[in-house]
Amino acid sequence: MAAHLLFRQQPEVGEGILTLDRAAMVSTGALAAVARGLGLGDYLRVGRGVEASGGRDLDSLLANAVEALMGAIYLDRGLAAADKAFQALSSLRAEGLVNFKGRLQELSQADSQGVPSYEVVEASGPGHRRHYRVRVRLGGIPLGTGEGRTRRAAEQAAAKEALSAFAPPAADERPRPARVPRVRRPRAQDVVAGKS
Repeated sequence: MAAHLLFRQQPEVGEGILTLDRAAMVSTGALAAVARGLGLGDYLRVGRGVEASGGRDLDSLLANAVEALMGAIYLDRGLAAADKAFQALSSLRAEGLVNFKGRLQELSQADSQGVPSYEVVEASGPGHRRHYRVRVRLGGIPLGTGEGRTRRAAEQAAAKEALSAFAPPAADERPRPARVPRVRRPRAQDVVAGKS
């Protein structure tokens, strides 16, 4: 359903971008945004421990609830009704739609610079309320830092910051199809001399 909807909305976009958009559309963050838009968390049956820890607002539980809702609509009313509901719900998806990590990887590989790597710089807070700070590097050079309630959210934020160095984002946050600027790797003699 996601691929079909995206193709209908953007028939001129290539399959690489459509694939990234589809993955982002059905990602945990995007589905959780839909659930929040519907207020679905208020209707979940959760245990006392989950309730006490604020788990009713966990992205993973909310995303699972949206998937269960879509499955129930499909089983009860069929594919056409599920497709119609999916189209209606897709307007609630918010920022979870943009896959900044995928975009950064696509741009860096298109310019033969390799694959970005992510490292957790800091993880704090109790297990049910973790907070992460992540740094993204390309060729060993730090390009951005991001924070979030999950490691994945922090990685997305870091990739978003790194993308801003490549090209100014368009109105829909999609980077322009420009070549990625070459990252200058420090030479060994520069590092030894303290010039990097």
